[in-house]
Amino acid sequence: MIEFSWDKFVWSLVNFLALFLLLRKFFWKSILGILESREKEVARILEEAENAREEAVQMREEYREKFRQVQLKAEEMLERAVREAEEKRAELLREAEEEARRVLERARQTIEREKEEALRELRGKAGEMALEIASRVLERVVRSEDDVRLAERLALEVGEKR
Repeated sequence: MIEFSWDKFVWSLVNFLALFLLLRKFFWKSILGILESREKEVARILEEAENAREEAVQMREEYREKFRQVQLKAEEMLERAVREAEEKRAELLREAEEEARRVLERARQTIEREKEEALRELRGKAGEMALEIASRVLERVVRSEDDVRLAERLALEVGEKR
C-alpha cells in the first residue's frame, strides 16, 4: 500500500513551487506569447475560412443568376429564331403564291393570244377555202349567161348600198 509521508510531501511541494517560480520567471512570458500568437493565428484562419465561405456563397448566387440569365437569353434567342423562321416561311409562301398567280396570268394571256391568233388563222383559212370552193363550184355551174346575170345582180346590189 501507499504510505503518506509528510517530509516527502513538503519536499515535493517546495520542488513544485521552485519549478513553478523558475518557469514563471524565465519562460512564462514566452509561453504566453506563443499561446497568444497561436490564438491569433487560429482566429485569423477562422475569419479567413468564414470569409471564404461567404465568398463561395456569393459566387454560387452570382453563378446561379448568370446561369438564369443565360437560360433566359437562350430561350429568347430560340423564340426569336422560331419567330423569324415563321416570318420567313410566310414570306416565302406569299412570294410563291404571287409568282404562281403571275405565271397563271401569263399562261392565260398566252392562251388567249394564241386562241385569238388561231381563230384569225381559222377564219382566214375558212374564208380562203370558202372562196376556193365557191370558185370551183361557180366554174362548173356558171356559164357565160349566168356570168352576165350575176354581174348585173352585183351591180344592182352595190348601187343600192350606196
